[in-house]
Amino acid sequence: MGLRLIGAGLGRTGTSSLKQAIERLTGEPCYHMTETFGKPEVTETWHRAVRGQMPDWPVFLAGYAATLDWPACTFWR
Repeated sequence: MGLRLIGAGLGRTGTSSLKQAIERLTGEPCYHMTETFGKPEVTETWHRAVRGQMPDWPVFLAGYAATLDWPACTFWR
């Protein structure tokens, strides 16, 4: 289906609890900075994006209903 919500706000603003609420309301996962922990391949994708090598966002974020927090909030446009 693709993303239905993009939380473009900054981290440390209640995004962890908002993530839980979105997942509960939608029944689908929400991409949060915690998704990058312990996943070097995901981290490398974000590093490439920072350098201007954007991934295919719909493919990269497939399966998520929403994004919140870093690093996704940096690329909301």
